[in-house]
Amino acid sequence: MDKCTGYKILPDLSLFLEYYCGQIVLKDLFDLKKKEVADKDYNPTFNAIGDLREAQFSISVPEIIEYSNFVKNTLKVSGKRSTAILTNTPDQVARSSIYQMECKNLPISTKIVSTVQSALEWIGLSVEYADFIEETFKKLKIDSTLHANKNF
Repeated sequence: MDKCTGYKILPDLSLFLEYYCGQIVLKDLFDLKKKEVADKDYNPTFNAIGDLREAQFSISVPEIIEYSNFVKNTLKVSGKRSTAILTNTPDQVARSSIYQMECKNLPISTKIVSTVQSALEWIGLSVEYADFIEETFKKLKIDSTLHANKNF
């Protein structure tokens, strides 16, 4: 599977979505977050759902700590919000748990979940948005994959 990352900001829902698939390295996390915060619609108080379900991470514990320090030290990134991290493998849960522990003193409340419905409940949105969110993640995958393939 090709590596791909993408995001979508949904101002009407005060929400941003992040999508990851394929073999992800530290640079991918930094690159996506930098693009996201540069977006005119970005708001650090918007809740977030990160979809890691199709990603494999080649990121060490020190790199997870490096990324969490970036989040801690970048004011535009770390507003008061709830974040749900969608996972489906033990490795994704383990790496997300390290990130969650490293960011525990931030105003970001993070929960690791396995379904979009659980993610929506955590961030306080109706589960009626579940199909819409899943479709948006599918579009992010297609758009990200097409964009990644153009670079080859």
